[in-house]
Amino acid sequence: MNRKQCSIVLIMFGMILVSANAFSADPDMLLTLSIEPANPIVGEPVTARAELVNQSTAAFSVYDMSRRSQTLAVFVQSEKSDEFRRIYMPYNATITFPPQKNVFPGEVLVSEELLLFDFKANNLVFPDAGTYTVRAVYYGLSAEYQNTWMTQIDVLISSAPVWEAAGSLLFSQKDTVDLIYDYSESTTTIQNLKNFLTSNPSSLFAPYSAYYAGQALAQKGRASPEVLNESVDYITQADVPGFRFRAKALVSRGQWQWELGRSTAAFSSLDQVITDFPGTKEAEEALYYKTFYETQTPLPLYQEKISVEGADRVDIETLIHNYINAFQTMNLNGCLDRLTNDFVYNSAIDKTGMAAVLQTDFSSIAALSGAFSMDRDIQSVDQIGDKIEAVIEITPVLDGVPMDDPARVKLKVVKPAAQWLISKWERM
Repeated sequence: MNRKQCSIVLIMFGMILVSANAFSADPDMLLTLSIEPANPIVGEPVTARAELVNQSTAAFSVYDMSRRSQTLAVFVQSEKSDEFRRIYMPYNATITFPPQKNVFPGEVLVSEELLLFDFKANNLVFPDAGTYTVRAVYYGLSAEYQNTWMTQIDVLISSAPVWEAAGSLLFSQKDTVDLIYDYSESTTTIQNLKNFLTSNPSSLFAPYSAYYAGQALAQKGRASPEVLNESVDYITQADVPGFRFRAKALVSRGQWQWELGRSTAAFSSLDQVITDFPGTKEAEEALYYKTFYETQTPLPLYQEKISVEGADRVDIETLIHNYINAFQTMNLNGCLDRLTNDFVYNSAIDKTGMAAVLQTDFSSIAALSGAFSMDRDIQSVDQIGDKIEAVIEITPVLDGVPMDDPARVKLKVVKPAAQWLISKWERM
């Protein structure tokens, strides 16, 4: 992956303690701040990692640390301004009352905050190349300790090199930002990420595109095995050494593989996180899912549908054409012969019952006034595992206008061997 090397200035200021009439001894807490990636360019998603360490010899009651609960505030100052502006969460972010907890000596509270877009200013947090000062302020001590902790670092944002200009532009657009913040599931934006990944597979932004496309697809259509299978395909392209969301991608992939019935692959993805990223929250999450899945019965295996062209599609089109020709002439024996010779009956349809249905349909058609015909739509012909499945809709037409009745049916047939098996015959 090409990247113009650039330096980053990380100036860690000493912990600043602002006291506001503390009721008792001040706890000895240290707030530190860092960013990922170390050498960001314009448009690249930046994460600020704040850590609060209890350096005291006793436990202290504090509130959990996050911007969503408003116990942590992040401010940014550009080199072109003297003002620090607070970076606000998306407008639809739910403000949650943070839980209170005891932080024991040596324990660390961690909050990772995405610094990509300032929703109040309606602009990127780092819109231009240059040096920015990022400040974190923690307000989350309990009422007993009225203190505020603050720390800040200087961050150098570099211009995107020519070969990364397209990615920098894509990730600077509001539509992409909304998708990243779970604010939008736009099909167009997802497609833009897919297109970029196809055209720029070696870009710095390629694994970001794969990661966010996979997550957005799963969020948009997790109940659909087809969509979830596509999510796995894209998130797998984020399994890139050195990519900072690699562990997150693998945890997501493991969950989705389990839901698709791929238990062996799911355990492999989760084991990779546990082995390669020890001590991380992703490793803890992977271990949790693995332990839970080990107590469950594996789900049925989802088999991908692959669209079929060629002989099998021509075959089913011919058979349906022959049946419709017999039906349009109201040839009862001809219809039954076609069904008997060309298909295999099962519980979905029986010959005696079909004869009665056809006779009723023919009586209804005979009472119509106008030019009657039958239209057929081969909606899909797919390879699923070791069999072919076709879905066909047959619609009656009178004087060129589609009708709901008589004889409108949706037909599903499968071909596990030499002949097609009627698996579903549904009146519409």
